Amino acid sequence: ASLLSIILIFDGFRKKDFTFNLIKLVKPILGLIFFIVFLVFWKWVGYFAACAALLMLWLRCIGREKWVISIVATVLVTLGFYAVFVILLDIPVPV
Repeated sequence: ASLLSIILIFDGFRKKDFTFNLIKLVKPILGLIFFIVFLVFWKWVGYFAACAALLMLWLRCIGREKWVISIVATVLVTLGFYAVFVILLDIPVPV
């Protein structure tokens, strides 16, 4: 995600009809910041809590989703990750 954010930022600078528009850079920069925060919090709170926090931030701030959709999606995706990695694949994930 951070690599894609950086690519989007530089791709915007590369275009010939370039006019500096800070509004278009906000979402890629926020995505990069959220991903860095995710990596930092992963060490402190564990993978699943950090994943849930990242997804909630992403849906609310970048995706502009409603609270209900954000909460339901966050819970379902986090439970889905848990089911796939811990239950089905039996991979130890730092909690």
